[in-house]
Amino acid sequence: MARVRSAADAARDAQRKADELACEAWNVRMSEQGGPAQPSPSIRAALNGGYRFLRVQCSGCKQRAYIDLEQVKRRPGTPIWTLEGALACDPCRDRKRRAPRATLERLARERRFDSATR
Repeated sequence: MARVRSAADAARDAQRKADELACEAWNVRMSEQGGPAQPSPSIRAALNGGYRFLRVQCSGCKQRAYIDLEQVKRRPGTPIWTLEGALACDPCRDRKRRAPRATLERLARERRFDSATR
């Protein structure tokens, strides 16, 4: 029984590391190469890899925000890139009938509102 438990723990650790590396690779592709957003890790993979937040930028007013992936009402297997079409800036939505969509920037472990992210 201990051997089964040990193997299951090793499998979980390996999956967590694979998810973390997939998120890091996606971040590099998004920030250094400017995309493309597809393919992307799933919401489950991002959370399992330790990336709880998704940083986005409004295409209209250039305001940045963090989306808490734990609060997103989508199936855990949903790829991150599919969220882009559903995201719109609230201030821009109030000014116009059709708000500009947000652009995905990167996954983040924590929210950071410093001069580099504004």
